[in-house]
Amino acid sequence: MDTQITEVRDVIIVEQLPVIAEQLRSIKAAIEEITSNALSLECTEDTVKEVKKERANLNKLYAAFEARRREVKEQILAPYNEFERVYKECVREPFSYADSKLQEKIYNVEQELKRAKRDQLREYYEEYRTSIGLTERDAPFEAANINVTLTATLKSLKEKAKEHLDRVKRDLAMIATLENHAEVLAEYRRTGNVTDAIANVNARKKAIEEELNRAEFIDDITNAEAIAKVDEALEAFAPPEVIDGDEDIYEVTFTVRGTIAQLRALREFIVSEGLEYDE
Repeated sequence: MDTQITEVRDVIIVEQLPVIAEQLRSIKAAIEEITSNALSLECTEDTVKEVKKERANLNKLYAAFEARRREVKEQILAPYNEFERVYKECVREPFSYADSKLQEKIYNVEQELKRAKRDQLREYYEEYRTSIGLTERDAPFEAANINVTLTATLKSLKEKAKEHLDRVKRDLAMIATLENHAEVLAEYRRTGNVTDAIANVNARKKAIEEELNRAEFIDDITNAEAIAKVDEALEAFAPPEVIDGDEDIYEVTFTVRGTIAQLRALREFIVSEGLEYDE
């Protein structure tokens, strides 16, 4: 390097920011000359060691600048950090505390206002519910799901309550006309929607019927298979031609499955016909 910067501390002195900026501008030309000289080197097999050395020198100088930059940053920020600490103590914290306390007071008052409005709405709701013949079980207040806000007027809230109760009364009257009204009513009290209640009950009923039909189908197949096995056994053990009145004894073995009542009936049939069997 032809141009030398011997001590980085001497070229960057912590003063006011404009002065620091001017210091940096004053060394820009020297840095550009240093880097340009390095870039002008031809890198060949013979000069590669020299180029590596020049690159190492550049990196070392740059590292010195970076270290000094961090030192300058700390020194510049030190006064601001102190300012920030004092500002937080003297300004931010008092304002934040006051805002938090005022918000708490406002919240408490607004909650009380909403509670009072909700109590008035509930009183109207229960009175109107009784007047149209509904019970707490038919239409609990919470099921109306009416959002009581500060901006909502009591009149508008009462209208929503009336609409809900009138709808429940219509739904219950319609449900009472259904053949399976008890099931639909139980589902309606769970969902609060008459359409969903009817659909759920019908779907459940359909699923049960499908399972019963499936069970009957399986029973039919099982019985048909059992009969086929008996016929097959008879064919295997009986002579090709059985003459009426044949008194020869034949033995057939097969497994019977059924309910207790069915098995008892089968046993009585065997006994009544005088058939022999092993217990």
